[in-house]
Amino acid sequence: MKIFEEKSNFAGVASAVSHKSLPTSYSYFWTLRIIPLSKLRSSWTVTNLYKPFSGTSFSYEYGYLSFRLLTLVIGVCFLQRTNSLDMTISNMEAEPYVELLLTFSGHVSRVVEDQMDVVNLSGNGNHFDCGKEMIRQQIDIIHAHRIVYCILQFLLPCSPEPKLNNTTPMSWRRHPQWGRPLADYISSFTEDASKGRFYQSEFEPIALEAIEQVCQLAGDGSNISMRDVEQISVATLDTILVLSRSPLYLRHFESPSLISGCIKLMASVQVNGNPSPFSYEYGYLCFRIIALAVGVCLLSRRYELAEAISEMIADKETALLDIFSCHVSQLVAEETEEAYGRGPVCDWILGWIKSPDQPQQPPLASRPDIMNLLIILEGDRKRFLKAISSTVTPGLSGIMFIIWRHVHAKCVSKNHSRPESLVVPFSELLWRCMLAATTDEVTPLMYMFNDMEVVSELWDKHSKRYDEEDSVSILNTYIMRLAPTNPRRYSRLTSVEMTSLLRFIKWTVEPGCEDLFAQVFGMTLDRTWEAVVGKEIDDGLLVDAVSRILVYLGDFLQLLEHMHPISGPIVKDVTLMLIEKESLSLVGRTMLLMVPTRAPPVQTRECETRRNTVFLGFVEMLYERIEGLLPSYVLGREFSIYLPEWLKLYRHFVSLRYRTENETRTKWDHYRMSGSSWRHMAKSLGLEPQIKAILESGKKCCYSRCAAPDDLDGGELTCPLCLGRTYCSARCQAMDWDLDFGSGSHRQLCKRST
Repeated sequence: MKIFEEKSNFAGVASAVSHKSLPTSYSYFWTLRIIPLSKLRSSWTVTNLYKPFSGTSFSYEYGYLSFRLLTLVIGVCFLQRTNSLDMTISNMEAEPYVELLLTFSGHVSRVVEDQMDVVNLSGNGNHFDCGKEMIRQQIDIIHAHRIVYCILQFLLPCSPEPKLNNTTPMSWRRHPQWGRPLADYISSFTEDASKGRFYQSEFEPIALEAIEQVCQLAGDGSNISMRDVEQISVATLDTILVLSRSPLYLRHFESPSLISGCIKLMASVQVNGNPSPFSYEYGYLCFRIIALAVGVCLLSRRYELAEAISEMIADKETALLDIFSCHVSQLVAEETEEAYGRGPVCDWILGWIKSPDQPQQPPLASRPDIMNLLIILEGDRKRFLKAISSTVTPGLSGIMFIIWRHVHAKCVSKNHSRPESLVVPFSELLWRCMLAATTDEVTPLMYMFNDMEVVSELWDKHSKRYDEEDSVSILNTYIMRLAPTNPRRYSRLTSVEMTSLLRFIKWTVEPGCEDLFAQVFGMTLDRTWEAVVGKEIDDGLLVDAVSRILVYLGDFLQLLEHMHPISGPIVKDVTLMLIEKESLSLVGRTMLLMVPTRAPPVQTRECETRRNTVFLGFVEMLYERIEGLLPSYVLGREFSIYLPEWLKLYRHFVSLRYRTENETRTKWDHYRMSGSSWRHMAKSLGLEPQIKAILESGKKCCYSRCAAPDDLDGGELTCPLCLGRTYCSARCQAMDWDLDFGSGSHRQLCKRST
């Protein structure tokens, strides 16, 4: 930049940056961080840093101001490379009563202290060998020694970087081109980190220059040269993203070329020869820019960008990116819903077709670029989920929208020669996005999922194997969505969403994640109970949802069955969770929601009959898998607590069946089938011998003053403590427990009450 090439400006910049009363001081810190160090090398010699007290460099104001500028430049570089610059600037803005340089120096000091810890931890310290003693001597005698240490460390020649090991601090795992690894950079994109706003007009042209650099890479080719990549650093991408911190700058993301260029840059981030953009900060920054650019383009083409910006300006309490993401998600939901059954009607907004009601738009992204993006994201799917679930990534639904339209056009609207090549990777990404979806993103992603149902069996056939780390990450994200720690940002999964996600999760489970099974079962059953009790959706849809949830949980049990007896403690924990969460009662409650239908089905009630048959079949499959985990006598002992509930519902089915003798055959068949299925479940749980003994015992209602004690067919209710007394109703049971008519109340006589 010219300002640093002219000596006449050198002192002026230093003075401006350090002058606390200058209103634009903050912008110079942003300016300094994107200056290539090579452009400053020629000027460093004027300060003669190796002899700071010789009296030559500081004899006149020029030398001192030059030195002052260099300390700022190097300090900013250190803050940038340790990702502390944004926080430093935010603190400067938040503390106007504190002198700027005091805040700046404090942050640099902390960074340098961390680096000195690295020296102490690195053993022989070969990274610092050259000049380390000199640095330590200077630290003892030089005022503002920490900033001077920064300068010396940059100027002194260094040995090659040390090899990394388990004790190496993560700050030294930074890649020279790609920046920080995934574990480090996610902390810089949390909800708290996204709340700041940045208004500095002086910074705008710098960011626009960075955008232009990326746009020059756009084109039909899928690859770019490493020389092109090296011209765009992490700092360049970060500079572009600063524009997203002001609603006034957001319009600059309206650029299809920016989308294309960032897709190519993402592909350049490779690990072991394969694209892995989310392994390092560089790839994530590219993805974040793509999400912003796609969202801004979509809003602009629907003439909704101005409205979104106005809301951002008016609402200073809500984070800018949250407002932006909500507008993008709403737009995508409307376009997706409108596309149902109407072909490519929404593709006008992508510039792929001409709409009679809308102006012709240039392509938002070329199909080769979209295909390239799909392959890149799916290839790094494990880290993709970690990144989007651990950061605030605005406008994610916009990216999925353009990929979905491409896959829909190729595989749903037309017959693709190899549809699995598109459906499988897209489904993989879609499910992961649904797992990590924020409240505003749920609806548009569910619309896309429903549209892809017609080809979803391709994913079942061709889904890839997963590893333990990925399985654990998927299950933990699912658990988070069942009980969000941030309910303002994430909504709890509905019963319909659970069925969609469990279908995906069941295939991703691998040995090593079974410790999470009990928690998954418990939280899933709790949420299912809430849906049933609260009548979350229509009864028919609720029956569908419960049946699928239970059969998918059965698939988890199948994995445990294959691992038995290694997973014995896990099997016990899962079994106890099924008992604690009253899974059998949940099944019985849902069975009562079914519409009575005839078997075999008749045409007029075919849908309900199929639904009932599927539900009973799925539930029986679940309990057959439970049967395969533990011996029958163990299951019978553990599930014996269910006997009163089982007998209660069984008698209810018998009663309902005989009440319909004079009605149509439909209800008779339905309740006979339900009762038969109910007994099959009891058999799988090892309860059949106990039930048979009870039903053949001829027991009556044990309350001595019951009006109709005979013919209970085993008893409607049983004492849950001793299992020895039966009752026809809850009233009789309560009265017998409390009242003493001479021979003692059951509270006094029950063998297990004490």
